Amino acid sequence: TPAIAADYHYAADHLADFGQIPCYCGCDRTVSHRNLADCYVTATGAWDAHASGCAVCGNETATAREQLAAGVPIADVRTSIINEYGPPPSLFTSGASS
Repeated sequence: TPAIAADYHYAADHLADFGQIPCYCGCDRTVSHRNLADCYVTATGAWDAHASGCAVCGNETATAREQLAAGVPIADVRTSIINEYGPPPSLFTSGASS
């Protein structure tokens, strides 16, 4: 959909920010994602289809987009998401995919 495509392009433009946000959908266990950036873009720079069908990824992205657009520093966005969902998953590493 256009909304999902917009999320993917936003994520690609903000990989460093998304790399600092843990994902809480369980993808750390199922596909070894380390952070929200991995849900959108693979380590080789290709699109990862995961986020296109994941409501948790979409909700986290909406929160991040809204707060970043309001000028909230990424550290505070990360804290806000962690406060909402709980401690980061086991594979979480801060830093975008390379």
